[in-house]
Amino acid sequence: MTVLLPSRGFTTPKRLGRAFFNWDARDLSLIARSGQQLTYTRASVATAIDAAGRIRRLAQSQVPWTWRDADGDGAREAYLALEGAAANLAKQSEALATGPWAGAGVTVTNSVAGYAGLTWSRIAGATTIGSSWRNVIGALSSGDGTYTASAFIHQDPGVAGTFFVTFFDTAASAHRASGNVNISAAGVVTIASTLTGTLAVEPFGDGAYRVILNAPACVGAHNHDFYLSDFSGGGGSATSYLVAGVQAEFGSVATSYIPTTTTTVPRAASALSAPFLALPQAMTAYAKLAQLGTDMTSDPYYLDIGNVGANPHFYLFSGGTLGAASAEYHNSTGFPSAQANTGAGYGDVLEALGTLNPDGSVVAAGRKNGGATLTTGPSAAAPIEPTWNGAVINFNRGDGGNGTIALRAAKVAAWGRTMDQMAAL
Repeated sequence: MTVLLPSRGFTTPKRLGRAFFNWDARDLSLIARSGQQLTYTRASVATAIDAAGRIRRLAQSQVPWTWRDADGDGAREAYLALEGAAANLAKQSEALATGPWAGAGVTVTNSVAGYAGLTWSRIAGATTIGSSWRNVIGALSSGDGTYTASAFIHQDPGVAGTFFVTFFDTAASAHRASGNVNISAAGVVTIASTLTGTLAVEPFGDGAYRVILNAPACVGAHNHDFYLSDFSGGGGSATSYLVAGVQAEFGSVATSYIPTTTTTVPRAASALSAPFLALPQAMTAYAKLAQLGTDMTSDPYYLDIGNVGANPHFYLFSGGTLGAASAEYHNSTGFPSAQANTGAGYGDVLEALGTLNPDGSVVAAGRKNGGATLTTGPSAAAPIEPTWNGAVINFNRGDGGNGTIALRAAKVAAWGRTMDQMAAL
């Protein structure tokens, strides 16, 4: 194919060669289409979502292929989940009849069903005045800030109605996030009302749903409880329902489920890298990912050629802005950069592209959910140095640490190329 390349410094037609690096999660392989062997590590167990929307339990460093309907077409597609470190502060996440769960006026039974790869407990009698059932979490070990509480909910067959949930600060007697959850006669789980914080629902397989409470302004030194039933707090009409996979964690999103028993359980940060032997030159880098974080203050680098935080390197990153596609070439004398803000939010598919021009200037482009491509640049120029700091390409890493993404594809090719050309490689 012969094209006229669009970026600054490309003024004559060039024949585009094969990619330096070409990896796609659809292959379900750590061997790139361009031949490189990727290395994935995670120093803990974890979970992922399979193609049927069920929770799959993973051994240490087992690759978390995760299937998501990120584009909303009803079909799940394969991604590789890359997450930062987290910990589940809710003990006995699948055994609600076991301490530290506590309450009154309800009957709770462990191990009543096995939907979606989880072990479910039944809460019954939740319409009794004064009844409640809660996970006693205590003080929040990560300090002040936003916390997210979540639980998987399933209809107790034939039972419909509402129930009240809250992430409750016992010292301040304050509902940090609260509202009413509804289970329809058909078993569909929705948020009936939000009273404080933010509530959301995510569908899974086997008729399971994850209810997510986002609780801002939590005080770490205060004791907290996560109520999955509280008739006194908000009432409810569901006489029984099933609960599993209870989680409470620091941060603004519900990350992958972390099973617990008698103690809180951490999940280690993941790392993904591959050899990269092409020398610095005019090139285009591309990453396609599902945005699974909302706090970009850690400034995750989606794709980084060269050693993390060392010069020279060329990378695609958030630039500290949710939904942004930023590109930067950082050499020993400067760091020309450009940013295209697509407005992509949690769960959206972001395509990020960066072109390094022959004069060392960069162009950035971004696309949200397959829509229009936004392009900015070129930036100021900077000399292209003869080598990278390291012959490696890293994913979801950077100066500020890890974010939370699900990676769909990553590609690097010579010369300046458009978003569609990189997507089609």
